Amino acid sequence: MMAAEFAAEAARIDRRDPSIWSVSGLVAVGLPYYDRWMTDNRDYQISYLPYLGMADRDEISDGDLTIWNADRQLANRVSDPAFRGRVRALLNMNVEMATAKGSTSAVLGIGVISIGPTDCRPFSIAEQNRVREAQLMLFAASLSQDARVREGRNAGHWLRASENVAATFQGFRMDRDSVAEEVGQIITRRIMGYQIGEARFVRPSYVPHPMIYRHDELMFEQLRWLRRCDKGLFRRVLRAIGMMMAAHYNANSVDIQSRILSQATAFEVLLDLPEQKQRLAFKTRIEELLNDRRSEPTFRFRSERLGGKREMERRSAKGMWADRFYTLRNHIIHGNVVRRDEYRFRGQQHHHTAAVRVFVAALSQTIDRARIARGAKRVFFSSLRWERWEDDNDMPPTNHAGFVVKTDIAAQVASACGVPIDELWQGWPKLPGRQ
Repeated sequence: MMAAEFAAEAARIDRRDPSIWSVSGLVAVGLPYYDRWMTDNRDYQISYLPYLGMADRDEISDGDLTIWNADRQLANRVSDPAFRGRVRALLNMNVEMATAKGSTSAVLGIGVISIGPTDCRPFSIAEQNRVREAQLMLFAASLSQDARVREGRNAGHWLRASENVAATFQGFRMDRDSVAEEVGQIITRRIMGYQIGEARFVRPSYVPHPMIYRHDELMFEQLRWLRRCDKGLFRRVLRAIGMMMAAHYNANSVDIQSRILSQATAFEVLLDLPEQKQRLAFKTRIEELLNDRRSEPTFRFRSERLGGKREMERRSAKGMWADRFYTLRNHIIHGNVVRRDEYRFRGQQHHHTAAVRVFVAALSQTIDRARIARGAKRVFFSSLRWERWEDDNDMPPTNHAGFVVKTDIAAQVASACGVPIDELWQGWPKLPGRQ
């Protein structure tokens, strides 16, 4: 790049002009290139989420940390043409799978991470922790959005996995045409010498490619609120989100039993379950947080006990799910033979899918209770409901049933009117301003 730019500048200059052959003339022509190429031997780093798929979203902000859309914001963020060209060349090394003809295309919607100014400096340990924190918050907000999507043939067009918020950190210098990266958590490797413009990082086929970008803005903002107002609870919530994220990678290398155990740990952390009588505490906490006191039907079922004994219980569908999920967790931990039907609640919704929806609903209620404890109003009006639906995108149409996170309009109206939800259901005359 240096030789090409210098040659272009030399071609532009009129060599017959005697002034350029003076000392001052040679310095004027050569100094900018010397300064740019010979003195800029600093280490830079570009940090980004290659598969975020930001589409028409310009940026996501968390204080001074910003995730910005490289396709839409690169020119605004990086003013120097040469530096901008280098950053673009680095990002363009991320490509989609090759077509049948062997051609590839650059990954679109990459989210580049800046903390403070966009100077591509190597992040400190504290800044790397900020990035991880933002990843987890963004994952929770994405999960909260996706929990509203019903299962069906076309559901995969909207859903995300943990890979979509995975971060890449690559080091580079302006005086070299190669890039380095550090990979691996258990066995860390620093790989040097990827040639810019030649090396390719191919998007794995299992990484989801949602058609539009969206996340639950309210969840993202309330996690920021929790960080400001209750740091201890925020740390616990973040650890629970991290366990749920570990269960949500789409790669085949993670087996379903590992995913279920990660999800079970996520609930243990989020709900702060005791060491003793965890199954009972789990069922009770789930019902306390999520049951609708107005109209929550209950069901009789047999609950497994130590030694394979069973006892009759009566609980809501959410409490019954918690019992079945914890039983599945126990069977995995204790080396039991796990039947395929044990992975489906009521023979319908897979426990992994149900756990995501229950977790999102429980997280929302946990934050709301923290707000109420500090004298603030609740902001989440979501409810977890067991529903049945028909997917007419299948041929023939297929029937489904499972938990879905939905907005509780009645609770939202009651909060806006400043009346208890029970009074709202007793009739409109109780509302302020009505006779």
